[in-house]
Amino acid sequence: MPHYAYLHSEVPCPHCHATVTDTIMFQCGFSCGFGIRNDYVYHLHDQIYWKICQNGTTPAWVYFENEWRNAGANLGDPSIRHLITRDTFQFEWNDPTKRKRCPACRIPIEGVAIEIKHNIITKVWIYKLDQSVDYYVVEEDDEIRPMPEWSDHIMPVINDC
Repeated sequence: MPHYAYLHSEVPCPHCHATVTDTIMFQCGFSCGFGIRNDYVYHLHDQIYWKICQNGTTPAWVYFENEWRNAGANLGDPSIRHLITRDTFQFEWNDPTKRKRCPACRIPIEGVAIEIKHNIITKVWIYKLDQSVDYYVVEEDDEIRPMPEWSDHIMPVINDC
């Protein structure tokens, strides 16, 4: 099962303003696993949490393992200062008939994007982005650079640090 971070924030439909979802699943920062744990649920303007090892390092793109097997994962790289990622779990792209719709007006929803600046969740919105890319880096000149290689990033497993 993939690891996710969870954000509680009402995301309104761009057409009728009804709430499309209030829980966003994304992959950035430390994740303790697939299920929601209240002590790891983010809200808008929260700082992204990263697991820091006892030696002071913060490993990027890594699963942690201990005597109980799964000890979470650092999803992404904490050195990236401005990032846009998206909820890749709740919004179906492969089959248009399964695409999530607004519960009120029934328009198809493209997806939900999350903007993270300096490790702070700054914005959540319904987007129209390239559906084949899960991560974007926002450059200093505000140019948005797709990072398709991060969508299936190699993640080694290390002993819990």
